[in-house]
Amino acid sequence: MKKVVVIDDNPLMFHLIKGWLNPNYIDVQYLNSLDKIIPMLNGFKPDLIISDILIPGISSTELIALFKQIAYPKVLVSSMDIQDIEFFARQIDAINYFNKPINPKLLFQFLQDFFASNNK
Repeated sequence: MKKVVVIDDNPLMFHLIKGWLNPNYIDVQYLNSLDKIIPMLNGFKPDLIISDILIPGISSTELIALFKQIAYPKVLVSSMDIQDIEFFARQIDAINYFNKPINPKLLFQFLQDFFASNNK
């Protein structure tokens, strides 16, 4: 079973993404802050992290430093200007980024392609 972590301060985003994925094939976990991410990743070991950029309680500089320590593939989502999202994505070597509101067809197609090319 594939594993995805969604990090967003808005639980609606988690429920939307989880609803777009097939729960029979993808285990989706949710974090609404980054203070528990390292212990969670040590146990869950996701195939992919989907994260908002704007998380309360952590600056963008701290987020970049934290994500540079995490070896798992990352996808950024944000309501920020697309150029800003692209800048952050390059800083953390994210494999993709999406502007909110997310087009579910584009995200679903990306996830299908990602899991097909990273089939374990």
